[in-house]
Amino acid sequence: MEACARICDFIKTELENNEFHYKEQHHNRGDFVSINFGISQGNGKGEGTRLSEGQHAELIRRMLDHLDIQRIAAFQDGAYLVATNSRFADRLLAAFALWAPLLYEYYWNVMKRLLEHTGETRNFAKSVFACATMNFGPEVCARRHRDMLNLAFGWCAITSLGSFDHTAGGHLVLGEAKLIVEFPAGSTFLIPSSCITHSNTPIGEGEFRASFTQYTAGGVFRWVENGFETDQRMEVRDKKRHAAVMKERKGRWEKGLEKFSTMDQLLEVL
Repeated sequence: MEACARICDFIKTELENNEFHYKEQHHNRGDFVSINFGISQGNGKGEGTRLSEGQHAELIRRMLDHLDIQRIAAFQDGAYLVATNSRFADRLLAAFALWAPLLYEYYWNVMKRLLEHTGETRNFAKSVFACATMNFGPEVCARRHRDMLNLAFGWCAITSLGSFDHTAGGHLVLGEAKLIVEFPAGSTFLIPSSCITHSNTPIGEGEFRASFTQYTAGGVFRWVENGFETDQRMEVRDKKRHAAVMKERKGRWEKGLEKFSTMDQLLEVL
């Protein structure tokens, strides 16, 4: 909670000292300042590259260097280097790695290949996610949406920040699951944000709410698994291989669900 409080102080200072474009304040997720940073693919990008930082390069550097933001990023992920006797001998199981070890391993392997090929570095040394978003607020109330560009069966980590009455507002709403869940500051959710419609309830007047999320775009996985080329490039270069890949993808959702773990499977891993 102390780390989250320091992040909120940082966010409030940055809100006062930076200018943000209209589209950074008003977008399909809501009316609050939101900055994305990290490695992505898609939206016209042929390669897996770092998002353009533009006028916010220094702000992004400050976020990447902020020890408390690093701490939250590491907690969401769980990629600590430790010695254990489990199959994850080089990692501490926390958050994502704990609750979805098979899916986490998939992320880990794809990210490893991505970094080796591009020479890019992680946003955070102890995180497997390629991208992050800081929602600065000051009143983050996300509209109903799905993050369609994220991996369909992938998970997105969301940590709530701020000072608000979590029993009266700021709840996480999961549409298809028909759930409305209290979301106190300092707590973290992991959800398949591409296929579950999610939003937040409003907070009270004068209260402050922000959030920090990590994710990886689906295009990153496709680009890496295609041998570091886009579907379009593959179709031009090798139509036969392209047709085979498209056929295989029809069952991709089933392979994705196989990476979700039951409680019995989690106990076996641990």
